[in-house]
Amino acid sequence: MAQRNHGDPRNIEPAAFPHQGGPRDRLRFALRYAVLAPSSHNSQPWRFRLHDDHVDILADNTRALSAVDPQRRELAMSCGATAEHLLIALAAFGIGTECRLLPEPERPDLVARVTVTGSVDPTTHDRDLVAAILTRHCDRTPYAPTELPDFVLDDLTEATRTLGIDLRLVLDDEGKSAIAGLVAEATRRQHADPAFRAELSDWMRRAAAPGKDGLSMAGFGAPDLATPLLAAAIRRFDIGSLLAKGDRARMDATPVLAVMLSPGDTLTDWLKTGRALARLFLTATVAGVSLALVNQPVEIPDLRAHLASLVTDGSDHPQLLLRLGYPAGANAKPNRPSARRSLDDVLAES
Repeated sequence: MAQRNHGDPRNIEPAAFPHQGGPRDRLRFALRYAVLAPSSHNSQPWRFRLHDDHVDILADNTRALSAVDPQRRELAMSCGATAEHLLIALAAFGIGTECRLLPEPERPDLVARVTVTGSVDPTTHDRDLVAAILTRHCDRTPYAPTELPDFVLDDLTEATRTLGIDLRLVLDDEGKSAIAGLVAEATRRQHADPAFRAELSDWMRRAAAPGKDGLSMAGFGAPDLATPLLAAAIRRFDIGSLLAKGDRARMDATPVLAVMLSPGDTLTDWLKTGRALARLFLTATVAGVSLALVNQPVEIPDLRAHLASLVTDGSDHPQLLLRLGYPAGANAKPNRPSARRSLDDVLAES
């Protein structure tokens, strides 16, 4: 019988990995890292079905964000990210794998299948990445103006390139200002829509709430207690102009903006982008670099096209917009990690 997990899902002891167990036991342990992947609105829209030698990753469409993500593009990216966390964890523990995206085309909710294939020799980088899973978080606070070294930027771009996703860096003031303007415009438009505000408010809850998901103000460097108050204000009032000013100020002060670009705009491209995002997040965490998603312009079709015109020749598709930098101040207080459901909440065994 599988042992149930209690307490904080981030309390994982790597020494407890069942090296002497079978593939099912190893997959079950590694899935504890998978549930810590990033997701839009911290919706955690995934489920897992565990078999003797493989695990199926399924999209949980009951957690779709119909207002902000009607095509379920970001939902697919979230599922791709959880698949990459699983693959990184297994590699760090010396387990070889095969990952097939959309293994049964007639079942679009079955987004990935990860199969144990044997053993591999883990690298120091593998171990660094899996350790970073336990501390990774989205840092939405302002960043220090310090430039990121070229070798760090090279590592970040390589992290996504290995999965066929281009990380286009924007370092010049003119380019950053143009993109900041798109973010501000997108924020104003989204908050003018009552359906968007209602959906966002629905996903805002205190970190200690029973659901163990959603957005808390603690993730923004503010008191967790303020979350219900801000949720109520967002639902009732259009404060988009006020929020846009803050977005613009943070974007203008950020040393690096980055756009993740895919060659196509299909479900497979979205899943690959999610895998690349997970690897980028962890690579940044290892380097001490903060990262935050500012995806508002990519969520509005005409602004997405405008963003594409700023960073591509029109052949690639913007999927995610991010800001990157070092935490502000040597003693910057880290954001509280987001609430997280346990593996038991999302796992079924066959």
